[in-house]
Amino acid sequence: MPDDGSGPRAGATAHSHEGGNHGMLTDEQIDAMARLDGSEFDIALLAALVEHHYGGLQPADKEIEGGTDAEAVALAQSEADAIRVEVEDVRDLLAAVGGPGSTNDQTS
Repeated sequence: MPDDGSGPRAGATAHSHEGGNHGMLTDEQIDAMARLDGSEFDIALLAALVEHHYGGLQPADKEIEGGTDAEAVALAQSEADAIRVEVEDVRDLLAAVGGPGSTNDQTS
């Protein structure tokens, strides 16, 4: 897979938005997940998706807090609201498969 930031293996500078990786998985994280299967894989993937979505909130929240263009701030707010809903959906899935913090937590 190319390391051009177009897929899950974003390069070190791809999607960096001023130096941060904003939730993009490293090659090491992808490789570690590739060795998992079953519920271990499900939990690792869903946990990574939560982190990835939280990473998307960073630039949106920055724009909401300090943006000067009303349209850009409104777009950032809309995206942040959508991301937060998606995070809750993924966290519900994570709980359903026994991920961290769920009543079915299989990670202990």
